[in-house]
Amino acid sequence: MNNNTVFLRIQLAKRFLQGIINRNLADIIDKIPVDLFPKKGGTYRCCIYKDRAITRYRLMALLGFSIEDETDETRPLKEYAEEAGSRQGAPEGPVLTLIDAACHSCPSGRHTVSNLCRGCLARNCASVCPRDAVSFVNGKAVIDHEKCVNCGKCREACPYNAVVYTPVPCEAACPVGAIRKNEDGSALIDHEKCISCGQCSISCPFGAVMERSHLYSIARDLLDPESERPVALVAPAAAGQFPGGFGQLTTALRQAGFAAVVEVAWGAAETVRKEAEELAEHLKKGKPLASSCCPAYTEAVRLHCPDFAPHVSTAPTPMAASAAWAKEEWPNRRTVFIGPCIAKRVEARRDKSADLVMTFEELASLFLAMDIDVAECSESGTDNPRVERFERLFARAGGVSQAVLTYAGETLEREPEVLRIDGLDKKALAKLRLIASGKLSADFTEVMSCPGGCICGPGTVADPRVSSRRLDEYAEEKNLALSAAGQKSAG
Repeated sequence: MNNNTVFLRIQLAKRFLQGIINRNLADIIDKIPVDLFPKKGGTYRCCIYKDRAITRYRLMALLGFSIEDETDETRPLKEYAEEAGSRQGAPEGPVLTLIDAACHSCPSGRHTVSNLCRGCLARNCASVCPRDAVSFVNGKAVIDHEKCVNCGKCREACPYNAVVYTPVPCEAACPVGAIRKNEDGSALIDHEKCISCGQCSISCPFGAVMERSHLYSIARDLLDPESERPVALVAPAAAGQFPGGFGQLTTALRQAGFAAVVEVAWGAAETVRKEAEELAEHLKKGKPLASSCCPAYTEAVRLHCPDFAPHVSTAPTPMAASAAWAKEEWPNRRTVFIGPCIAKRVEARRDKSADLVMTFEELASLFLAMDIDVAECSESGTDNPRVERFERLFARAGGVSQAVLTYAGETLEREPEVLRIDGLDKKALAKLRLIASGKLSADFTEVMSCPGGCICGPGTVADPRVSSRRLDEYAEEKNLALSAAGQKSAG
């Protein structure tokens, strides 16, 4: 996640948030694209004017608007900001939006022959091609793209690795085929198919896919003296995302204006308890069970694999359980889930759990705008009861099933057969259909949409290897006294 696209998004969100902090966003927002790309400055695109146009669309997404719904290109951003200011809560409609001006109109994925081709006598590539799409010109292999069906057999057969496949990054990353090209070659999101996993936003090298942010509403709640300050629900994947420890992050969140901080790993205890009970019942009945935590996967089941839906656990997700508890503790305050996941916006809206959602990337922008250095903060505790080690490991692939089996222990009548799906793709969905039809055996299936788990989600800012190690360190901490309830600071 640590690349120039992420850096530019964070810097733009920082400018945006500074306008909210200084209470002059409506006055400066139309100037931001020009300030970032002045006449004599550098450019990333063909010209500064295209960079400015794309920046304008990014600001629209930060305000929570869908770029596809734009009807008046001359409408100033100031008016969008004023409209966003009158919005109550999160924006309605699809989570993701696509900036067609930023899309590079990548050519369709295809196999091509590189200069590594030696024109060998064996000609394996031609002999395995089912459509006779490979011929030889001047002793070198050539692929006829009118005939080629991209089966990849020529690539597998070439002893010199001379055949390469060049995919369209967003299309290749989407596990449900929700992105396609329009007549102009630009990408389009089919929101009837989209599961909001965010894999397209990670994979696009041009940052053309944006999420419709909740930042405006969150910042307004944090900064408006007349509003009730919100409660932060922090996902366990936060460990390692920022310099310093979780206790320092807790303090930084309070400095940012949050009234209380709840560790979402605490809510995982309810998820584990419920799924362990369901697993014991399902084992007795000989029925498969699957985890319920990942909202992108449960959306994929709802939209693309409905036969598997009866096997998905009814347990609340850690976010839902934590949000429900927080709303009992602080009934007049809005809850803000902070994590690595874009699809949590879908879950929050669908289940009416958390009121608003922000990613770690957006939180980094908030800290920069407020000049908060997490590493310089002292440690403080969260406002929820004690959290156990296994609950914090939900953020990693395998963590959910490990926690459920550990909790269930000897209550299970036999050792369950566990299937762990680490990264949602077409093959993974095929496995779910096979389980639903009884053709694949699995007592408990854990599904993580993001390869590696939540610590590799589209809203992260840290190297997954670092965050994984830091998550282990955090989970192993013995002194959890600061996490005890009673240190509430909602005021």
